[in-house]
Amino acid sequence: MSVDESFWGQIKRSVVGVRVLLGDGTGWIALDNELVVTNFHVVGYEPKARLRGVDQREVEAKVIYASTRHDIALLMPETPLGAPPLPLGRSHEVEQGQSVAAIGHPFGLSFSVTRGILSATHREFDGVPHLQTDAALNPGNSGGPLVDDGGRVIGVNTFLRAGQNLGFAVPIHLFGHVLSRLNVAPEEALKLDPIYRCLGCEAAFNPRTERCVRCGRAVPNAERAHSDHLVEQDEAAVIVSRVLEHLGYVSNQLRVAEDVWKIPLPIGDGILVMINDAGTVVNFAVRLAQLPRTGHEGLYRFLLSYNDRTSGVCRASIESDIVYVSMREPVAFMNVRAVAEGVRTLSDHAARLSAILRVHFRASAPPTRDKMEEPQAAPATHPQGRSKN
Repeated sequence: MSVDESFWGQIKRSVVGVRVLLGDGTGWIALDNELVVTNFHVVGYEPKARLRGVDQREVEAKVIYASTRHDIALLMPETPLGAPPLPLGRSHEVEQGQSVAAIGHPFGLSFSVTRGILSATHREFDGVPHLQTDAALNPGNSGGPLVDDGGRVIGVNTFLRAGQNLGFAVPIHLFGHVLSRLNVAPEEALKLDPIYRCLGCEAAFNPRTERCVRCGRAVPNAERAHSDHLVEQDEAAVIVSRVLEHLGYVSNQLRVAEDVWKIPLPIGDGILVMINDAGTVVNFAVRLAQLPRTGHEGLYRFLLSYNDRTSGVCRASIESDIVYVSMREPVAFMNVRAVAEGVRTLSDHAARLSAILRVHFRASAPPTRDKMEEPQAAPATHPQGRSKN
């Protein structure tokens, strides 16, 4: 990039850590009144967050704007940060192949810069255009600025497709009009309260209520955020419901337990969809077959080769004597359309693998499941192949 290296010192002052009860992310100062931009999924339905500057000083900030659709939240510090805004670029004029840098605090590490190029300038997810980049993004980068080769912010880093070197950013022109409207005195901005909208019908709702008054969809409850990570559980359930709806199902008709759904397939139990790890991960798994009594070595070699070369985000594994094919999606990075396509791919892999296992390796159908159970990760001695993370 052509930015003078001394410029990074200036940028460091304007890129902040964002901390809420349930996790950390990144934000950046966008206006002279020190308005901070981050991702909605970083702050969720918390009314306030802590901002940490390059000098490690922390100040409290109020969430004054939230867009669940665009994954954008705007925060106003209650105490001045004493840092300048970053210059804004023209995200609607960017070009494929141009140099970019992603800035943030991945894994809590202070101020990391990763360089790359714009792989695409218009990737739509759920009708929202995103910038695509190969600059390395990690948990904690969310909400940080994506800057062009002049040091101007062109997007907000928001999610990645794990294992595929694909990062995505919300272009700033999608919310530039909001920034203009909020370019007011800090004391005026602090009087504002964010409006949250239902992911199903876009009606405004109060996050302290249980359901949207228009469509009846369950919404996260801010009052429950302080115990058992229930906000993540609720958010994960909303995303799973939208994935199932995108596939043409009514999510409640497929629910078999509180956080478990079953998508029907011609083979096995179907695709079990399970929210794991306190709502941070969704696992999609198909039980394919039971191991034969003999001939395991050839089957193991086949599964290892399958994982290494052909499975994409799907992974074959073995738990006890049952062969699974599955995929895991971090909730923070899930995109409805991309995950729905992944489910279709998983279904195709399941059909193909099931036939191969039974015809060529004499594996039998998995036993009928008497009760719902969650498949664990296969032991290290089994052929899991490479990790997708």
